Amino acid sequence: ESNLNKVITIAVLLPLSGLEREKGLAYLFGLSEFMESQSEPSSVRFLIYDTAGSAVNVLRIMNQLLSNPKIIAVLGPITKDEILSLSGMSAQLPILVPKSAISGLPEIAENLFFLAPSANTIAKRTAQMIIKELQLENIAVLSPGVGDVKLMTDRFLDECHQLGVNPVTVEWYIEKPEDISRQFKNIRSVAWSLIPDAEPDDNTLNLEIDSLDALFDVDVADFFELPFEEKEIMDKKDSAKITLESIQALYIPIRPEELTYIGTQLPFYNLNSVLFGNENWLDMPVLNQEIIGPHVSGMYIVSDVNSAISNENIDFFSNYSTLAFDHALFIQSMNPRGIINRRTFLQKLRTNTGFYGEHTCIIFTGKNKNENGSVQVLQYLNKQLKDIGIYDGESLMQNN
Repeated sequence: ESNLNKVITIAVLLPLSGLEREKGLAYLFGLSEFMESQSEPSSVRFLIYDTAGSAVNVLRIMNQLLSNPKIIAVLGPITKDEILSLSGMSAQLPILVPKSAISGLPEIAENLFFLAPSANTIAKRTAQMIIKELQLENIAVLSPGVGDVKLMTDRFLDECHQLGVNPVTVEWYIEKPEDISRQFKNIRSVAWSLIPDAEPDDNTLNLEIDSLDALFDVDVADFFELPFEEKEIMDKKDSAKITLESIQALYIPIRPEELTYIGTQLPFYNLNSVLFGNENWLDMPVLNQEIIGPHVSGMYIVSDVNSAISNENIDFFSNYSTLAFDHALFIQSMNPRGIINRRTFLQKLRTNTGFYGEHTCIIFTGKNKNENGSVQVLQYLNKQLKDIGIYDGESLMQNN
């Protein structure tokens, strides 16, 4: 009886059926792993509800939960529509949102606590990491021109401007990037223009690359074997062979399934820049191929978790299950035995000074102290992913 009194009950709202069920199942898998990892009976009990990805279902379930005083808090939901459906709720029931923070929502929905940094936060922190932490100013950007990644790039550019830095060039593409030689040539042309008194010959960048050939059994080194006499002095007509360092940072966020195309074309243009990517670069079997990996070694990834998404087919599975494990750990870490009601739990959330889990970090920021403002900084070196540390926009807490 006494042990039961020490257990708090958290309702978990996940899409376990419907179009988003894979995300829900991945998150549920992480919660299950947490429960199985406990050597002693957990002080947290999870009640699972299937939302089927429907905002209407979420509201129906929430109405039931509000009248049940045994429910201390809600964990979930995870789809945009479901989260938006809760934004107008004023009841004092803490809602822990695992993944998606919609821009501006944390400011108006003070009882929603966003446990993972939003795409906007990750974009902002990436810009701050480049400019404030690494003190790089000549930044080139290559990005999809539509969709969620485009919105992320817009936020990155906004933050650059806020910090007083205008990227030297921004290149967009719309379709599948099978051939983005035009964009890369433009970036390389800008790189030349940043070198005093250096003007490349107009013909230097007319080399053609069959990017589809590059995807299969072709080493990038092959592209450089252009015919010339051994003793011939390199002139500007060979400038595609010259490594340019005038662009200090390259920000290249990509969409899922684009790594093969971008990764095989980038090395051809010999830009010795610090590369910043997004989590879609972390398809490790593709990234580690000889045609890509060695040429992007040193790349930084700013993410919500400090481990790679290594599943080839279901990229997000590892990410969602990893988040779930740490989120359960976070809930348990707040001394739940001292929690007797929702108000106490809400106070503990609002005054939490920071949680450092196995794969994530939660530091609430913003007007209502309800949005995770910390990100994980990773670096890809020698076909390995190194966990550099946690960045909050002001200081990088490096791992030993």
